[in-house]
Amino acid sequence: MVDPTPQERRLLDALQDNPFLSQQSLAARLRISRSTVASHIRSLQAKGYIEGRAYILNTPEDAVLCIGGINTDVTFRLSAPFIPGTSNIGAATETPGGVARNVAEAIASTGTRAILAGPIGDDSRGHAVVNATSRSGVDCSAVAIQNGASTGTYTAVIDPTGSLVMGLSDMGILDDITWKSIRPHASLMSRVSWMFIDANLPPTVAASALEASRAAGILITADAVSVQKASRIAGLRFDLVFCNVDEAAVLLGRRTAPTDNAALQLVGLGHKAAVVTHGSNGASWANARGSGHCRAIDAVHGDVTGAGDSLIAGTLAGLCKGDTLRKAVALGARLAAHALNRVGASQSAPEIAASEHPDAITEKERI
Repeated sequence: MVDPTPQERRLLDALQDNPFLSQQSLAARLRISRSTVASHIRSLQAKGYIEGRAYILNTPEDAVLCIGGINTDVTFRLSAPFIPGTSNIGAATETPGGVARNVAEAIASTGTRAILAGPIGDDSRGHAVVNATSRSGVDCSAVAIQNGASTGTYTAVIDPTGSLVMGLSDMGILDDITWKSIRPHASLMSRVSWMFIDANLPPTVAASALEASRAAGILITADAVSVQKASRIAGLRFDLVFCNVDEAAVLLGRRTAPTDNAALQLVGLGHKAAVVTHGSNGASWANARGSGHCRAIDAVHGDVTGAGDSLIAGTLAGLCKGDTLRKAVALGARLAAHALNRVGASQSAPEIAASEHPDAITEKERI
């Protein structure tokens, strides 16, 4: 094998730190042009140092394409502990929602470009959600209007401690969609480095999205969404998968998942990387190079609506900016803490720089 040049060695060292780096991020880190990075990549491929599907993405910008749920969130905050079988007093608020939409909006709040795709109904709720999301800085040009369908709704009942009592989902608009009906244009796919999908998508659509990402050379990540919906993506393998411990059990094909190494087991299953959330105990992460835990950052109000989506968004924004998974999850924890300090999933977060919070991270293995 021919030895790499000194500059190619620097590029390989950067990739060892973070295999998710795009060519643009590599160029900024090494202070060379992107065309020079592309030339080095081709040389390293010819020399045998980079094999298989490229981890390096030749994209004009680091952006995330978010595909999935776009709906209205109704958050009902109880004024007293929930009592089943009777009326409960509280206050309701209505905001834009949907996992993919929430993730896109939170990504945009960090200064990273986000593009949203998915179906809405040709109704006032759908148009209001898209207008509000566009104002938050998200590119909504790929959102598809489904005539004759109603925009989805998600109702979250929150107790006085901020914990979710129950969630009620009306996402029937997603049941009959096909990949063809929501597929973003090829020119749009060429402008992103990550594709994010949520398990609100039907299994066939999720599988088609995975296939499309591979064909386009885009890294793909998915969120399991819920225990009921995690099975929709259980047979697929992603560059990065997000879930909680209960959802991890579904993905692993078990009744329960070990809380201490669920992320590692998901990597062992074939995912390139995994982030598993543990509620107030933070999140664990793993990839082929190591694993660790990021504790939750203290929050004031503790409204869980949208916090998990914000953790995903912060992690993806960090990866787009060139962070390792460890640092990216720490950024996700910061964004989740911001979500916990507000009511509902939607509201623009202040721009947060993709920097690490040392106090939030512990490592099982330094990478």
